[in-house]
Amino acid sequence: MLPSPFTSPTFTGGSVVSSGSGVSSGFVSGSRGGVVVASELSSPLCVSVVSAGVVTVKPYVRLDVTVPFSEAERVRYELSHRDLPEYQTEYLDAVTFRLNVPEEQTDALITRLTELTAAKAKIKTIGIHMAY
Repeated sequence: MLPSPFTSPTFTGGSVVSSGSGVSSGFVSGSRGGVVVASELSSPLCVSVVSAGVVTVKPYVRLDVTVPFSEAERVRYELSHRDLPEYQTEYLDAVTFRLNVPEEQTDALITRLTELTAAKAKIKTIGIHMAY
């Protein structure tokens, strides 16, 4: 079972973070691991948190796409024409592409790779993670 997509804002690395919905919040990690809402903080600290900038994170789906060697170049060509982060390729008895796909593009990519390889692609969803 996949974890549910992360939707609530959180503070990471000194920045105010948006949940991807365009709504940003002033959250900051407390000194003992807790979370403090910026509106509860003193004015200078609020200014520091806000001036740190907004970082938007969005969900990515990790996929392993395994294809026979005869289909690998077609898949590689398709992936090269998509706006995806770098991916890893593993060559064993078949070729496996380890992808990070923006969640909103996942279904379309799975459909396209299935059609492109005449359903020879074995596509496994590994999980969901958040990235910038």
